[in-house]
Amino acid sequence: MRSHYLALVAVAAGGSAAAAPPAFDADVRPVFEAKCVRCHGADDPKGGLDVRTVAALEKGGKSGPVFAPGTLRGNALWTKVNMDLMPPGKDKLTPAERDTLRAWILQRRDAPAAAAPPKGARPAADVAADIDRLVDARLAAEKVTASPTADDATFLRRATLDLTGEVPTAEAAAAILADKAPDKRAKLIDALLASPKFGQHLATTWNNRLVPLSDKNQRVYDTVFVGWLAAAANANRPWNEVVADLLTAETAADKARPPVTLFRVNPEPKLVATAAARQFLGVRLECAECHNHPTAAWQQREFWGLAAFFARVRSDKNKVTEGPATPPKLKPGEKPPPEPPAGAAVRIPDDAYANPGAVVRAKFLGGPEPDLPADGPYRPALARWLTAADNPYFARAAANRLWAHVFGRGIVHPADDFDASNPPSHPEVLDLLAREFAASGFDQKHLLRCLCATRAYHRSGRPAAGHEAADDRLLARMRPKLLTPEQLYASLGVVLGPQPLTELGGKREAFASFFAAPDGDDDGYNHGIAQVMRLLNADVLHRGAGAVEKAAKKGADPAAAVDALFLAALARHPTADERKRMTAFVAGRPEPKAGYAGVLWALLNSAEFVINR
Repeated sequence: MRSHYLALVAVAAGGSAAAAPPAFDADVRPVFEAKCVRCHGADDPKGGLDVRTVAALEKGGKSGPVFAPGTLRGNALWTKVNMDLMPPGKDKLTPAERDTLRAWILQRRDAPAAAAPPKGARPAADVAADIDRLVDARLAAEKVTASPTADDATFLRRATLDLTGEVPTAEAAAAILADKAPDKRAKLIDALLASPKFGQHLATTWNNRLVPLSDKNQRVYDTVFVGWLAAAANANRPWNEVVADLLTAETAADKARPPVTLFRVNPEPKLVATAAARQFLGVRLECAECHNHPTAAWQQREFWGLAAFFARVRSDKNKVTEGPATPPKLKPGEKPPPEPPAGAAVRIPDDAYANPGAVVRAKFLGGPEPDLPADGPYRPALARWLTAADNPYFARAAANRLWAHVFGRGIVHPADDFDASNPPSHPEVLDLLAREFAASGFDQKHLLRCLCATRAYHRSGRPAAGHEAADDRLLARMRPKLLTPEQLYASLGVVLGPQPLTELGGKREAFASFFAAPDGDDDGYNHGIAQVMRLLNADVLHRGAGAVEKAAKKGADPAAAVDALFLAALARHPTADERKRMTAFVAGRPEPKAGYAGVLWALLNSAEFVINR
C-alpha cells in the first residue's frame, strides 16, 4: 500500500512573484497578425473564423466556438496551435509565441472586469456588501472572530471546483499565483461562469437531485437530460423558464421541450408532486400523504391538491401525455376500480390513514384552487404559479440551493426542508437573496457571482485562533466540502489525463456509483474504507500518468518537478519544508520518475486533494 508516502504530505499555502499575464492587444494580436490573419482576418475569413478581436474569437467559426477563456482542455484554438495543425505550412508559432497564447487563454486580462447585472438587478458587489453586512453583524452579536481571507491558491481551487466541478490545471494555478492584478479574483469568477464546464457541473448536480440512486446504489445519468440542463445553464436561461419546461415536458423528440426525466423517474402523480415540492419549493410534503403532517402546517389536502395537477399525466421512456387513464384489464370476477374523478382532481387511496376515497381538486400549495379547463392541460397553470416572482417558496428555495452549492450548506439546511421548525440561519440574508434572484429574472449566474463576491466566500477554511468551536452556520470561516464523486473523477482526469481513469472503475457512471454516498448524506466525510482503499491501491495513482510525465520533463531539476506536481494536484506551490522533504524522497528512489510518482500518489491520497476548502 506504500503508506509511507503519506508522511511526505503536509498542508500549507504559498505563492510566487512573476510578470503579469499577456494582454490581447499588446501581446496576442501581433502573433495572430504575423501568423494567422492571412487566412482568418480577411473580409471572408476561412471557415468563418476571424482572429482579429476577442469578440470574434469567442464567436467562433462555421464549425462552432473554438475558444473559451480559462481552460486549455477542449479548447480548439489551443489544440490546433499546440499540435502544429495551425497555421498551415512551415510558419508555426514559436515556443515563446505559444507560451504567450497559453498564458493569455488561462488568465485573460481582456475579460470584462465585472459583468453587467441583469435588468432589474443590482451590481454583484453591492449585493455582496449587503450580505457581508448581515453576516458580520451576526458574528459580532455572537462574539465570533471571522477567519482571514484565503490565499490565492485556495481560492482558485475552491472557485474552480464549485463552478466547474474539477480542480484547476497546473497552468491556471501558476497564472493566478503570478498575477498581481487587484481584480483577478472577480475576473476568475467571470471566466469560470463563462466556461462550458459550468453548465455541465450544474447539470450533473441537478441530475443527481432529480434522479435518485437506484436500489443497487447505482448513479444513473440521462445524457440527453444532462445535456439539455447544461445547455440551459451555459446559455443562462432563467431558472423559472427551465423549471416551467420541466413541469410541462411532453416529448424528448420535440426540441422545444426538455426530456421527460422528472416524470419517468416519478411515474405516479403523488411521486412527481413530492419531487416538485422538494426540489423546486424546498418543502417536504410527503408526510401529509396519508394524514395531516404531524409536525408541519401541511394538511393532507395540500399534498393531494398538488398531486391533482398531475392526475391525467401518462409517461413512458420518451413521452409525456395528458389525458384520461386507460381502463385496466380485469381478471375474471375482479371488481373494476372506482371511476377517476373528472377534471383536475384525484381520489385519496383507500389505504390512506385518513380520508380514504375522498376527492381532492387541484390546489396551489398554501393557496387557492385555480379555475382550470375540464379537459386540461393542468400543468401550465401550476408552472406559472410555481415559478412566479411572487411565489412565496420558489425564489427562496432556488437561492438557498445556490448558496448551498458554493458554501456547502444552505441557509436552510437541509435545502429541501423549509419549515417553521427548521428556521434559516440568516433569515435576512435569505430574504435578500430571494428578492435579488426574482429581480434579476431568476439569473443563476448573477446570483452566483454575487455569492462569490462576498468576503464570506473568500474566507479561509481555518478557524481564527480561539474560535475553533464556533458554529459553522455563522459563516466565520469557509466550510470544507468533500469532493462529490463526479468532482473527484473529473479532478483525477485533470491531473492524470482522461485515459488512465478507466483503471479506477471505468466510466464516470461506475466510478460515481462506487463513491456515491446515500441520497441525502451531504454532511461530513462519507468515503468509507472501500473508497479510500480503491484510491490507495490504484496502479494508475502509483504511476502518476500525465502529471508525472510532465514533471519528468523538468530534467535534472527535482525541485522544479516537485513544484509542478504540487501545482497539478493541489493548485499551490510546496512550502520550503515540503520541497526539501519531497526532493530528498525523490533522490532516494532508484530513478527520479519513480520518486515523482510517489510524490503525486501521496498528494492525490491526501485529505487536501479530496476536500474543497
